[in-house]
Amino acid sequence: MEEESMDEGNLKVWSPAHGPRQVFFSMVVKLLYDIDNVNQRFSAKILLRFQWMLSEEEMRSWEADHRRFKAEWTPPVVDVRNSMDMSVEQSEVSVGMLGNMLIGKCTQALSGTFLEVMELQRFPFDHQEFTVILQFPDSDEKFQLRPAADQPRFVQMPQDPQLLPEYVFSNPVLELGSTSFEELQHDFKYKTISQPTLVLRLQACRSWMSYVNKIVITLALVSAAVILAFLIPSGDLADRLAHATTLFLTAIAFQLVVSTSLPQIDYMTVMDKYIMHLNVFILSVMGSMSFLGWAGQQDDWEAESIADLDRYALIVALCMWCAIHGLLGYRGWHALRCSQSVGIVSSSGSSMPSLSASSQYTMVVGATQKFFGSFPEYQAEANIANDFTFWTGIWYSKDFYGPHGIEYVFFFMESDHEGKAQLMARKITGDNNVPCGEISIRTTNGVPELGGSSVPFEVKVREDTSDPEGFFWVTSGSMRAHSLNQLNIYYESLPTVVSSTFVRQFSIS
Repeated sequence: MEEESMDEGNLKVWSPAHGPRQVFFSMVVKLLYDIDNVNQRFSAKILLRFQWMLSEEEMRSWEADHRRFKAEWTPPVVDVRNSMDMSVEQSEVSVGMLGNMLIGKCTQALSGTFLEVMELQRFPFDHQEFTVILQFPDSDEKFQLRPAADQPRFVQMPQDPQLLPEYVFSNPVLELGSTSFEELQHDFKYKTISQPTLVLRLQACRSWMSYVNKIVITLALVSAAVILAFLIPSGDLADRLAHATTLFLTAIAFQLVVSTSLPQIDYMTVMDKYIMHLNVFILSVMGSMSFLGWAGQQDDWEAESIADLDRYALIVALCMWCAIHGLLGYRGWHALRCSQSVGIVSSSGSSMPSLSASSQYTMVVGATQKFFGSFPEYQAEANIANDFTFWTGIWYSKDFYGPHGIEYVFFFMESDHEGKAQLMARKITGDNNVPCGEISIRTTNGVPELGGSSVPFEVKVREDTSDPEGFFWVTSGSMRAHSLNQLNIYYESLPTVVSSTFVRQFSIS
């Protein structure tokens, strides 16, 4: 990507009159380790990066002395709601430029252990979702979180899969929302406070082949060996039962081994059911052998009839064994299909999978904005047929907002109430009319296509700038795609039609 050059004389800074600060963040899951099934917890190291526009006072302080500059505001130190123990290290604020915006930068490095209720019904074919709930102890009236403006893949997980071989991970999902609660004010009235909240979901499936190789295959051979007891003459009941009992105790020992890797749960896992079925199978074989041994000692049972029953018992035992392992094989096949359907990345080979969530693939569910790692994952959730997410990113216009000068917006896709994709623009830099954080533009009849016709759009305005609830939409004109990096706006205002242009901040080809 190549950054567009901007006019240096029109520096953009933040003002309280322009609305809450827009804080752009990115996240790197540097390490995930010590996943504990028994105690239902895991450990992680996460790096958060923040960028936000500085105020005019901060700009003057920075220009006066770079070395002694100290930001008047920094993002609050994050609190993780499901942490057992955690430490956070926050860096000093540095200053940089993003286009014509003077921005502050800092990082927060998290390291800790987090609680997670494991879903183990399908163990060892289970899928887990390791969740980290990050809440910022400050009101969203002061600042709002937005995905990083300078890189679409703002959540990354570069961990080598060989460091955690028991799990295979898919792209993370990030949910951006808020946590609301009532707070008593100085006038003894309650006020609803909303604090920005991030929910990071790291999705993984267990590498079940190791359990199959170490436990299932061994138990399958042990249970199959029980059937060999039918080769011992039916009259030698003691030898038959001694053979089967030894193998039964072996299966019980394996059950104890499996139980040590799981918490004390009140339900049976797939592996528990498999071992239980094998125990029932072995006891059934032992019961049939005992019956045949007893029948051989009775005078009214003919030897030929007992031999026939012995053959039938062998056939039934073989069928039971095949049914038990056929059911387990079906569960394994079903788990493999589920892994593929949720985008699980194979860890085989020397290449390291690239796992991330992107601001391109986003949808709004209620009051929460969700971000996905690939278009198929996004498409499955949003039910959108065509991929127009290439419009997503930071754009600017020098002429659309009139006397306010250059303004920055973040274009993204969203479905309307009919499920049709529309293109939205959220203000990054604000003005007295429409503050930062508000959606400023939205199309009303689809998304502009390269080489296609124009699509109508609306603009958010308000007549009384002191009324925070006074916004309304005005059908304003049409939008046409000139190229991947330029959108032409035809804004209808009497008595003429004014043409404006939005240009992508980081051009693509």
